[in-house]
Amino acid sequence: MAKFAIGDSVSKGKNSGKVVAVFTTTDGELRYAVEDDGALQFILETDLAPYHPNHRAA
Repeated sequence: MAKFAIGDSVSKGKNSGKVVAVFTTTDGELRYAVEDDGALQFILETDLAPYHPNHRAA
């Protein structure tokens, strides 16, 4: 089961965006298409965290 849903705000390091699609890789891992300022990034679920606007990455 996916940890994030379409429309959720997520972050990876200093970058954040919205989930626009959820896929399963051929290895069975979940991968998310995340939009950030019009660009799509395809990110494994293990690399994402919920977005908290007041949290600053180190």
